[in-house]
Amino acid sequence: MTRRRRLPLLLAAVSLAAGACVPAAPPIDPDAGALDALEPLDLDELQAAAVLRAARELTVRIRVLGCEQLGTGSGFVLDDELIVTNRHVVGEPRDVEISTWDGRTFDARVDGIARDADLAVIRVVGLDLPVATVRDTPAVIGEPVAVIGYPGGGGSTITTGVVLGRTDGPILGEQVPAIRVDAQVLPGNSGGPLIDAEGQVIGVIFALTGPDGDGLAVPVDVLVDRLERQGFTPPSGC
Repeated sequence: MTRRRRLPLLLAAVSLAAGACVPAAPPIDPDAGALDALEPLDLDELQAAAVLRAARELTVRIRVLGCEQLGTGSGFVLDDELIVTNRHVVGEPRDVEISTWDGRTFDARVDGIARDADLAVIRVVGLDLPVATVRDTPAVIGEPVAVIGYPGGGGSTITTGVVLGRTDGPILGEQVPAIRVDAQVLPGNSGGPLIDAEGQVIGVIFALTGPDGDGLAVPVDVLVDRLERQGFTPPSGC
């Protein structure tokens, strides 16, 4: 597989949040999903397929009816009832719906948003999905990664690439660091996991750098910090 051309990060060009605003979302086909982008993970085919399949099963599609629009994004399961996504995905939510890889749909609520990072947590009862493993070491330049999500509110996709570096922002108004990757990111990938070759989550996708689609992710250590110091507050209403 040919690796995507690596482009320098131009902060002025980082203007696209990777969420999506769409009129409707099709049902999820549990047999769909790209599991063919395996080579950059530096694993044999069976190992890579297992890693990507497991990551896909803990990733969900999110649909939010907000005060003024209907938006979609992605998220991943952090514990039995808790899903991580982006603040810009949930916005000012009125109704939240979660769809799983196997075609199930759940009503959900936004538990909180991080005012100083593009992160949010959603509570869902009865998911019965695998739970993400969060890596406790930072991303390393050149290491293989994969982006899992539901771009455009459609079926799940997987794109692969490598870590290009870490930048300290500000990006899209965020002051926290960001991981740069050359795995393709599309609108609707927001909130989905950035995983390493072992399937561990190392970041939360939140933006793309422009039409070429290089990705930006909130490092997982920022997420852990906000969780540990209770840095999430209830969202504002309409």
